[in-house]
Amino acid sequence: MNNNNQITRRLLPKILFFLLIAVLGSSYLYFTWASIKKQQTDSVLQIGRSVGAMIPKADLLALQAKPEDIDKPQYTVIKNTLKAITKVNPKARFAYLYTQQNGKIFFIADSEPAESEDYSPPGQEFTEAQPQDIQPLKDGKETVTSPASDRWGTWVSVLIPIKDDNTGKIIAVFGIDYDATSWKALIFRALIKSSIIIILLILALYFVFRIRAKNKTLDIEISEREKADEALLNSEVRMRLITDSAQDAILMMDNNGLVSYWNPAAERIFGYKKEEAIGKNLHRLIVPENSYKAHIAAFPFFKKTGQGEAVGKTLDLDAVRKDGSEISVQLSLSSLKIKGEWNAIGILRDISEQKKTEAALLKAKEESEMANKAKSIFLSNMSHEIRTPLNAIIGFSQLMNRDKKLSEVQKEYNVSIINAGEHLLELINEILELSKIEAGRTKLNPTNINLHSLSEDIHMLFRERAQTKHLQLIFETAENLPQYVVVDEGKLRQIFVNLIGNAIKFTDEGGVAVRIRVDKKTENAWNLIVEIQDSGPGISEEELGRLFKHFEQTSSGVKKGSGTGLGLALSKELAVLMGGDISVTSEVDKGSVFTFWVEIKEGKIEENEKTTPKQVIGIEKGEEVYRILVVDDKIDNLKVVVSLLRLVGFDTNEAVNGEDAIVKFLEYKPHLILMDMRMPVMDGYEATRRIKSMENGDKTPIIALTASTFEEERNRIASLRMQGYIRKPFRENELFSTIEKVLGIKYIYDDETSLKKTNEIMDDGEVSGDIAKLPESLVSEMLEAISVADLDLLMKLIDRIDPSNSELAQYLRTLAMNYDYDHFQHILTKKEKSDEKRL
Repeated sequence: MNNNNQITRRLLPKILFFLLIAVLGSSYLYFTWASIKKQQTDSVLQIGRSVGAMIPKADLLALQAKPEDIDKPQYTVIKNTLKAITKVNPKARFAYLYTQQNGKIFFIADSEPAESEDYSPPGQEFTEAQPQDIQPLKDGKETVTSPASDRWGTWVSVLIPIKDDNTGKIIAVFGIDYDATSWKALIFRALIKSSIIIILLILALYFVFRIRAKNKTLDIEISEREKADEALLNSEVRMRLITDSAQDAILMMDNNGLVSYWNPAAERIFGYKKEEAIGKNLHRLIVPENSYKAHIAAFPFFKKTGQGEAVGKTLDLDAVRKDGSEISVQLSLSSLKIKGEWNAIGILRDISEQKKTEAALLKAKEESEMANKAKSIFLSNMSHEIRTPLNAIIGFSQLMNRDKKLSEVQKEYNVSIINAGEHLLELINEILELSKIEAGRTKLNPTNINLHSLSEDIHMLFRERAQTKHLQLIFETAENLPQYVVVDEGKLRQIFVNLIGNAIKFTDEGGVAVRIRVDKKTENAWNLIVEIQDSGPGISEEELGRLFKHFEQTSSGVKKGSGTGLGLALSKELAVLMGGDISVTSEVDKGSVFTFWVEIKEGKIEENEKTTPKQVIGIEKGEEVYRILVVDDKIDNLKVVVSLLRLVGFDTNEAVNGEDAIVKFLEYKPHLILMDMRMPVMDGYEATRRIKSMENGDKTPIIALTASTFEEERNRIASLRMQGYIRKPFRENELFSTIEKVLGIKYIYDDETSLKKTNEIMDDGEVSGDIAKLPESLVSEMLEAISVADLDLLMKLIDRIDPSNSELAQYLRTLAMNYDYDHFQHILTKKEKSDEKRL
């Protein structure tokens, strides 16, 4: 019994000691695991923060995590940014953005190409979302998930919540997946190394105990010293194993500022061998000259306290290599007391490539913003400079139409001038509209419209043109076509006009069929699908590829000798903007079918009667004569407006710039000011601000006259508390209508509409009969004039027609003034053929 007790007392300290070693070893393994995991976590988290900061929040706020986001330019910017992030981070497999709506998680965008099986389109539900994926949306904290394995490998996810700078609200979570294979391997190697050390330590202690058991006579002090030396040796070995395998530079500086440790990664990053660095002043070795004094000045405080601005923090700094080149490093600094003196341990990571990538992305963003700004300035100036002279052309033509002394021929000439001006305006609008779409400045303005009425308007618009070319124009609408819908009417009408106009222009025989139907998408939304089929010359397969390119024309378009090649390109851009697209099928000599579709929504039942504008001839008489001050630096534009206003009974005064306008305002005391916005000396914006600040100035309504087409300009005008907005070139009814609303007056209108046609199209049989009576010599001369497109000669020949047949002469003049040479030649040729048959 006593022997057992003696054995127990002898073994118990050893057992307890080995248990303590096991506990300490386990703690050390856990510490090693936790330390490496923290380093890896901090590393990927820092990368995640850096790349997450590159996500453009302004573009992100414009997205709603819905399928329609894919057509937004902001989605393209976000998509390209995510792709760039994965490209510059080789270990990053996948970058993505998601948000929470109605308790569910939806993707906003990801870095995968559309053809990838892993591609997640905007609006797709993140059904595999784990609680750790949802947590950043709840608490707004960054998260690094534990390594997880799947069919693609082993990954760790970094989740960074993105907040609105203005509201602080979480708008999305940015996620990036990293390959965790090396992560797990590094932890495994470190644990293996630590385990080996612990096992070696246990074995060493075991042998120490054996030696002590056999050598009890040895001095206790010597034994303890040996143990201490052994522990120190193991500690140094352990530290060396860890630091030698590190990818980052690990440096140690003693209390005198000299390098006391320099690992292999430091040799690689800074170029100094260990032997060259040990014992050298660290600040003089790697600190740039411009930062050296600041480091030296802070060092005495560190020597005394072990504290400093960089201690316990992670900072981005510049460092100098042996060859004199500077690199960017990320420094993590801590302090350690050895023998009563403070030493510093620094871990430095080379982030030069990362900085270059960030700088390149920033430069690209700045260049893009500068290019967009320059384009906007150019478009604004172009709009103003071209629309201003057009305002005078169309304006004076409208004034001339009011002259009762004009002959019918002069009226026709004048109408041709107006038509030509409006055609030029249409081309300018197409160019500006395309440019605005490319710059992302075009916005949809959906309103509640009568779709049936719009269809009828389009039919009426092209019916006469088709009849003139002896073409059939067929409109077919589906029975289930909704009557009232919400859509951008102007842009939808423009697509209709461009495509149907093209079909009629290129079709000489047969006709054009327009079929309108809808395809229901949701309970209150449809795709409006329109097919325009013609029997024209068709389009070859090799020409289809450039059909929708800017300023490109097919061979048929070149032969026609008209058009700019913008109509189809603009139509396609508008269709895409409205959530649809355009497609075409065609066969040479058999015709073409253009199909476009756009998104529409259910509208409200409303009656929006459209009235034909009548010509204003006066103001309903009252006791007061209304005074209007017209401000414009262009004399022609000034004359147009002033003449129109005086014709109907307004009292007017003129000013040629902003300063002149202020003087005239004080002298003239107008009831209303028509203010041009772009003028020399002082523009309309400054003049308006000053007038509004004067006595009674805020009570005087001001209507802006501008040639700009940009929404920003309109918003700027609205901020000045102006009462109206008229865009140049304007129609007279626009001018009078705006003044009527602002002043609250009533007009007197001409009984006959100003839009009444002066001539009706004659019946074909009647035309043929009258043509047959013309002298053969006159017909031959007309055909020759048509062949060389000599309009002046053709008009002189028409004047030679017998005055008793004035209706025929007027009809032929209309054809000539409209440049309808094809039909003109057709009816004259029929006369020649009938003469040949009689012979």
